[in-house]
Amino acid sequence: MGHREEGRAGSGSKWSRRRAKRRKEDILYGRRVLREALRKDPCRIKEIFLAGGIPRELLEEIRFLAARRRVSCHEVSRKRLDRLAEGGAHQGVVAVAEPREEKNLAELLLISGGTSSPPLFLVLEGITDPGNLGAIIRTAECFGCDGIVLSKKGAPPLDRSTAKRSAGAVEWVPLARVGNLRTAMRRMKDSGVTLIAADLSPGSRDLGEGLAVEEPIAVVLGAEERGISEGTRALCDHRFSIPMEGRVGSLNVSVAAGIMLWEIFRRRIAAGIRAGG
Repeated sequence: MGHREEGRAGSGSKWSRRRAKRRKEDILYGRRVLREALRKDPCRIKEIFLAGGIPRELLEEIRFLAARRRVSCHEVSRKRLDRLAEGGAHQGVVAVAEPREEKNLAELLLISGGTSSPPLFLVLEGITDPGNLGAIIRTAECFGCDGIVLSKKGAPPLDRSTAKRSAGAVEWVPLARVGNLRTAMRRMKDSGVTLIAADLSPGSRDLGEGLAVEEPIAVVLGAEERGISEGTRALCDHRFSIPMEGRVGSLNVSVAAGIMLWEIFRRRIAAGIRAGG
């Protein structure tokens, strides 16, 4: 499979120097995360570490994708992977990679301009939980979202935990972190993007009522406890709520994102704006 693990030496050893260097690099773990990274941007993968117990078909795919880019694969112990992943659920797979590149808002709008259907974005306000962000990214990728805009302040980093929760979708969905979310929303509106708030406040229409999907759309979502702020709400062109019957009264933000994106995706397919499947 590759090189066997070398013994760990003292503080001036090759191992120690590697540990110091990796603090400035991404550590990816999880089978889906690595597979998607190799498919999307293999050039940033530097080394792959594998332990026993990986399904043969997946192992062969990883080795094939790695060999195409001349990425070294090393067979190591589970304990070594546990250290590299810092206790994360690595599933027998860890990789060292160059840091993931994020986009700015102008780049995000430019990327979406090359798509065959009207652009679809998410704007996230007050999302601080890495698990929620990872789940939202996974949902966004499934329903053709062109990018996610979030604030530089308070938003979770795109770390190994977020990547794992996204099941590798973080490799495919561009993210733009902005200094001022409302300024970014105004720029999006000036670029012809319609801002739609997922909002439970009075005056919001049911999601099934009057949702037009033929134009560029950005769905604006807030944190579960607070929702979107008044100033952010005022910038939105339309406000829609998700009809519910339960007693809890609110949804996890990643679930709400999925419902909003699915409804737009479904309506665009029905209108022939984009192909399904």
